[in-house]
Amino acid sequence: MLNQRFITNFLEKFDESKHERMLEIYMTSLKNHANVCREALSEKEKLGDLQASTHDLKSIFRTLGAQAQGDLAEKIETSIKEGTTEQLAEDTNILLKDIDETLALMEAML
Repeated sequence: MLNQRFITNFLEKFDESKHERMLEIYMTSLKNHANVCREALSEKEKLGDLQASTHDLKSIFRTLGAQAQGDLAEKIETSIKEGTTEQLAEDTNILLKDIDETLALMEAML
């Protein structure tokens, strides 16, 4: 379960004057990657884009301290690489829910 604590812990690494800017940067990135994920679910020829986005999302979530979400992004990335996409839609929808929750938490902190 996501909560503001993991975002707060991440922000503590930076001067308080930079918190709003850091949130804005991460929110923009998460929104962009969410759009790519949604497009890829409806357009199978965009699986390469989904793979690239989940690679980035893996790093973003792990940087924020959300290890489980980073692991899920890695699972999606790996399944595309290996061509084992049976769980792809389900896993991507879970990741999109996590992105939406993270965005809501960040928005509440602005």
